[in-house]
This record gives sequence, C-alpha cells and structure tokens, in this order.
Amino acid sequence: MLEKGRISSSQLGVMMFLTMIATVVLTVPSLTGKYAGNDMWLSPIWASGTGFLTLFIMVGLHRIFPGMSIIQYVEQITGVLIGKGIGILYVCFLIHTTGIVVRTYSEFIVNAFLDRTPIVVVTGSMLLLTGYAVICGLETISRLAQFFLPLFLFPLLFFPLLGKDMEFGNIFPILNDGLIPSIKGAIVPQAWYSEIFLVNFLLPFLADPDKALRACVFSIIGMILDLILCCLVVLFIFGRQVTDLIYPVMYAFGYIRIADFLENLESLAMMLWVVGAFVKIAVFHYVSILSISQWLRLSSYRSVVWPITLFIGLCSMWAIPNQQELLYYTGTTFPILSLIVHVLLPSLLFGLAWLRFRSRKGTPAAAGHQNRRFGREG
Repeated sequence: MLEKGRISSSQLGVMMFLTMIATVVLTVPSLTGKYAGNDMWLSPIWASGTGFLTLFIMVGLHRIFPGMSIIQYVEQITGVLIGKGIGILYVCFLIHTTGIVVRTYSEFIVNAFLDRTPIVVVTGSMLLLTGYAVICGLETISRLAQFFLPLFLFPLLFFPLLGKDMEFGNIFPILNDGLIPSIKGAIVPQAWYSEIFLVNFLLPFLADPDKALRACVFSIIGMILDLILCCLVVLFIFGRQVTDLIYPVMYAFGYIRIADFLENLESLAMMLWVVGAFVKIAVFHYVSILSISQWLRLSSYRSVVWPITLFIGLCSMWAIPNQQELLYYTGTTFPILSLIVHVLLPSLLFGLAWLRFRSRKGTPAAAGHQNRRFGREG
C-alpha cells in the first residue's frame, strides 16, 4: 500500500485549515476589496458556500468508494480510458498548483523581507524541506501541522494592539449597494475554500473516518472567522486604500507599537506566512506525489518524490514570470480553474456514480473490495 500511516480526524482538520488559509490570509482583503469595498468582510461568508459544497461532495464520493481517491475511482465511474484522462488532468493540475503555491510563498519572502536573496534559493530550500516531509509520510506532516497551528494563530493575538490606529467608521455604510458587491468579492476567495477538495486523497488514511466531516466543517468555519477578522482589521486601519496594498495584513502589523521599544513587527506576519505556507506546500506536495503514484499504480510513492519535486520547482519558476502575472493569475484564472476542477467535475462524477450505483445493490461494497485490490497493487 502506498501509505501505511494513519491520522486522526482532528489532524485532518488542522491540516485542511492551514492548507486553505495559509496563502490567502495576507492577500484576501485587497483581492476582495476591489469588488466589495467596505463590505469585504462579508465576502468570506459567501465564499464559504463553495467550501461546504466541495466537502459534502468529497465525503459523498468517499462513502460510495471507501478507501479510494478520485484518481482510483474515476475509472470505475467513467471507464478506464476516460478515467485515465481525467486522472492525468488532476495530476497535472495538482503539480501546477503546488508550483504556484511555492511561487506565491517565495515572492512574498523575497519582496517583503529577503530582497537580495535569489528567489530560486527560497524556492529550493522550501521544496527540500517539504520533500523530506513527504518522504517521512502523512503522519509526520499531520503532526507538524498540529505543532505549527499555535504559531500560525499567535500573531493574530497582537491585533488588539492596533486599536488606537483603527477607524471603526470605515465599515459604514454597510450594504450600501446591496449584496452584489460582496458576492462579487467572494469569487476570488472561494477558490481557496474549494481546496478542501484535497480531503479526497486523505480520507482513506483516517483512523476515525466517521468524524472527518465534522472536523472539516470546523476547519471551514475557522477559516471564515479568521478571514473576517483580517478583513475587518485592515478595513479599520486603511479604509478603501486597502485595495492598493498587496499584503495589507503585513502592513497592519507594522503599525503595532508596544511602549517605545517594540515596533516593526512585520516579522510576525512573516512567521504567520512561513509556518502556514510550509504546511500548505507539504500537503499539496504530498497529494501531488500520491496522485501520480496512484495513476501509475506504483508500489511506493517515495521513488518519485525527488523527480516530481524538481518538476514542481521548475513549474514554480516557469509558469509565472513575475509577481504581477502571479497576482493576475490568482485574481482571475485560478478561481475559474479551481471551480471547474475542485467543484464542477467532482459534482459531475458524484452524479454519475449515484445514478450508476443506486440501482446496483452491493456495488459500493464491491468498490471497497476493488480498493483493497488496488491497495495491494499500490
């Protein structure tokens, strides 16, 4: 079997929370503010609908095909030829998305802090760490996520110190132009909510799968609250000027002053970004390796870790030439692609599976048996 380790539902919930929110928490206010204005804090609520829908679809497919990922059961739904085509589509999308996530992390570190460091050094060092974590296995990644969660949340405790710099009147008028602007503002962040799709690859390795749905629901709720908090803080500080800032949350940390000796706390934003990005990249990295291994029916995924890691690194450098193109991609192309790959296509597969199996008594159980056969084959 490709993965012998087992994780708990709580570990899954922590991994999904950090995976979804890590690279969006510092940028989402400026992305949503362009459309929603001072109603940007409502957009994470509307965007969460995509996350909940994706989660219920993934859990539904897992119940029909217990112990299998979409790479494995898509062949049972559509046939081998079409299934292989859809499978390689997901493999390519996952590898490409992992490269984009790595590039997003590297751009932030280089542009905000290490401006004299070549971006290839930042990218390579992160991929070496996550590659080693992938080799260590899913249990290692899940335990690292649990360890890093307090470090990720710790900087948020400093937000009350910004009270003197906040203008709470910036939130008014609320819904001055109706719901439409805040709904438009939800189009971009919904892409990050839809990354709950990755549970599809992790559910087979749960020790307590009956608690997975609740854990992931809490992850989405936690993301909603975190994004609302960040949107409100930067709205109170910068007002509508937030749309002119690439990393408004980081700039907000720069306003923190404790007496006259503790200031310039942008490093807190860096800590928040680095620990969250590590977990996100590690999870995407792991799922990318697992998906290609399942598609090729390998007996072990560790043999392809470093070749795929190198390919991810090349993808991160070649797919996006500069930060402007990266911002354009994440604000326009990525939300559409994620909606298709994470939501619409799985919805279609779920509908086909339900129609095909509802009149065939015992077929889901047979699917579970087929999965055990796949497990022995790798």
